Amino acid sequence: MSKTALGMMVIILTLLLSGCMYPDERRAERNPAAAKEFLTVVQSAVDTYQKETGLLPLQNSTMETPLYEKYLVDFKQLQKRGYISFIPGNAFESGGTYYYLIINEETKPEVKLMDLISFQKVNEVQKAVDSYRGEHGGVLPQGAAAANSFFWIDYKKLDRKPPEIVSMYTGQTLNLMMHESGRVVIDYAPDLMQLITKGNLKPSAGEDLRAQLASTTPFVPLKSYPYYWQDNEPKVASK
Repeated sequence: MSKTALGMMVIILTLLLSGCMYPDERRAERNPAAAKEFLTVVQSAVDTYQKETGLLPLQNSTMETPLYEKYLVDFKQLQKRGYISFIPGNAFESGGTYYYLIINEETKPEVKLMDLISFQKVNEVQKAVDSYRGEHGGVLPQGAAAANSFFWIDYKKLDRKPPEIVSMYTGQTLNLMMHESGRVVIDYAPDLMQLITKGNLKPSAGEDLRAQLASTTPFVPLKSYPYYWQDNEPKVASK
């Protein structure tokens, strides 16, 4: 690559990461086009980092951290080694509404986005559920059964309205449900059904359907349990 071409690439990457090409990005951080371009740049930085170090630039996590919330990108490592100059404006580290994280870390690492707006809404309901359980001798604010080991949440018992969880995949409103352990999660069954029927997909037996959502879009299915194809529909499983 010529020095001129290399110089132009550096300028373009710098502009992308600083948000200079998108003067409205700070006010419209959820711009899909900008998100995809940022993802491309971060993916390139991660790939180069791994190629040169044999490692992935990851923040610390624990074994208990859910799969699609676990491997957050460590931008400090990327900056320290000069792989990027600026953190994307839509990243949490820059005051944005997404976490950048890596999936398929052991096979073909891919950089994806975690929606922090939905993440926070689920956390707020989780806190309300935990508080209710603490005040009522361990009893959960459960409503009707949603699936095996899962229940819909009785928001009247929590004295609050259901949050509006807008799907990053279809734009439809998704419901929250509660595992019998008390863990609050998002019900992705409507998204999965739409993805499978429109794409005429034929899920394999034992396949965690959430991987379909993550592989076909820039976003991960946060706050969730695995889903499997049973009786011609996606069904949530407690493990």
